[in-house]
Amino acid sequence: MKNTNVQNQNEKRSYLSMAAALLIAFALSLAVPYVQYLAHGTEPMWLYRIVKGLIVSVMCALIFVVARRFGVSALQKHFALMLLVGTGMMAAFGALHPFLMRVEAPVPARLIAYAYAALPVLRIVTICAWTMCLERILAEPFRWQSAALIFAGIVCTALCSPILQVVVLMILICFLAGNVKEKSEKRKPAFIIVCIFSVCLAAFLLYEALADGKILLEEWHNPNYMAQIARDVWAHARWFGTMEELSIVGGDIADFALLRLVGFLGIIPSVLIVLMLSAAVFISFKKARSRSLQTSLFAPALICLFVRIVMALLMNIGVIFPHFMTTMPLIADNVADMLCVFLLLGAATTNGHEIE
Repeated sequence: MKNTNVQNQNEKRSYLSMAAALLIAFALSLAVPYVQYLAHGTEPMWLYRIVKGLIVSVMCALIFVVARRFGVSALQKHFALMLLVGTGMMAAFGALHPFLMRVEAPVPARLIAYAYAALPVLRIVTICAWTMCLERILAEPFRWQSAALIFAGIVCTALCSPILQVVVLMILICFLAGNVKEKSEKRKPAFIIVCIFSVCLAAFLLYEALADGKILLEEWHNPNYMAQIARDVWAHARWFGTMEELSIVGGDIADFALLRLVGFLGIIPSVLIVLMLSAAVFISFKKARSRSLQTSLFAPALICLFVRIVMALLMNIGVIFPHFMTTMPLIADNVADMLCVFLLLGAATTNGHEIE
């Protein structure tokens, strides 16, 4: 009886934190365009943004509930199929991209645009399946099926953005660290292959980061580059209230949404908003019934959100790595990334009753 009460309390807490995150995200989806309007006179199209925000909020709530109830169990039953199908679809979109971009008929072109907009969700689902596969691959004797799944996981990673590749690398490190003491001869081939892939992936990401760092240093004092613009905003921002020259705020409305809030609301209110959103998200994680990586996507979801938050913060203070650009989760986020956040939250905070 006591366990049931605790479970009900945790479930209510997860839903309340989700509702709080959605409410804040909806308010920010209107506040950030308003800042752009004040700074540059761009028409916000309020009716469109309000209707879109409400529809996206409903979609996020639904995907959270579905992922929380069925996410882990579906992945456990079909993780191999989902990895193979997801990787195949990602590869198909990449291969057919030149042809799909030539489609000019209005209806097919719009459908193709929607499909590309939904690709981030497909990538997240495929990475979740890759995570489930990793546990099985490293825990069971090596077979040809294991080699096929590792190959699919490598292709999946190669087709992802550098930000998601960082997430995959951190997941790989977590799994390898948990299996480093395993001495079974039958499991060594998989462990060695994944180790080699991890080293290669780390080397590639380091190369990308160094190349981006070189660009950043070259453009550090360029007044038209966002690194300088971001520093100017922080230098002129007030602790509370709107800065005097709000027009100096620039950059993409989604990528630099936090920077716009800093210029409009002030440093302390903007920091408090980030802290409130982080609290609303991580309260869900705190009581999640995550017994292990096999039964939950707790760690991968946490890693994904952590990487996005850190890289978005660096961007908005002027430390910009072009290949690693990402939006701050839930702050003027695009539709696909909003869905990804709540998909991960739902899967990571599953009740666990369906997987016991």
